[in-house]
Amino acid sequence: VDITKMALIKKIPFWLVVLEIPLCYLAVQYFTRSSLEVYDASSHLAQIWYLKNYLWPQISGFNSLNLLGFDQGLLYPSLFHYISATLAFLIGVEVATKLVIVVSLVLLPVSIYVFSGLFFRTAYARAFVTGTLLVGVYALPGYLGADIKGLIQVGLLPSFVSLPLVFFYLWSILKTKPNVILSAVLLAGVILTHLVAGIFCLLFLFCVFLARLVIKKLDYSLLKQLLLALGLSAFFLVPFVFNYSLISQSVHLSSLLLPNIAVLVFLVVFSFVLWKVRTEKLYP
Repeated sequence: VDITKMALIKKIPFWLVVLEIPLCYLAVQYFTRSSLEVYDASSHLAQIWYLKNYLWPQISGFNSLNLLGFDQGLLYPSLFHYISATLAFLIGVEVATKLVIVVSLVLLPVSIYVFSGLFFRTAYARAFVTGTLLVGVYALPGYLGADIKGLIQVGLLPSFVSLPLVFFYLWSILKTKPNVILSAVLLAGVILTHLVAGIFCLLFLFCVFLARLVIKKLDYSLLKQLLLALGLSAFFLVPFVFNYSLISQSVHLSSLLLPNIAVLVFLVVFSFVLWKVRTEKLYP
């Protein structure tokens, strides 16, 4: 048994462990401080509390204390809130909510590392790409949602939780032997966690489908996973579509400053360059 454990430990990439250190430190700080008192975080916490005490096991319903008369879970996906509320029966609402965030923080480097393995074989190259993307998550200076600032300073909890799910989903549809059920579950998970992340994944899926169609290969597995994912999330999507007119059309344009756009462009160009030179010795 000890030999088996040692073998499993040796399989854990050293550089991935190094990249986990700052995320684990951040996770400890997030868990031990009053992290849920900032802006949107307090609203999410209130919804989780109400879901646990009044709605569970329903995933949505009328909230008599918040949301100005709108049903909770009708216009905003509630998977994050439901998981936290379910855990709250065992460990309390605040601890459960923080635990979900902590798990997402720890899984983020793993998800990027796994995704980068689609393009780079060596641990050094994968760690380099993972570290670069994590720096982007740390360094984005403005309001983009799925970054550290959005989590800590604005309280965009579901947005951040969706980030590792997105990378795992991208990996699942691009790997050599994709699993339709796994991809569908991940896609449904993203959609039910954060709509913007779900739209991004749907657009990515559409691009992959078109790219394979161009080479005269109709990939029915992509259609199957899409239909299955839509079926799994239909309980939210159908009411959402019928009540879409209730959504206010507000956009945070002022927050999308030039530095944010510059960083995003840099990351896109940088990723493209790495992909192009992947056959060289440094990035095999």
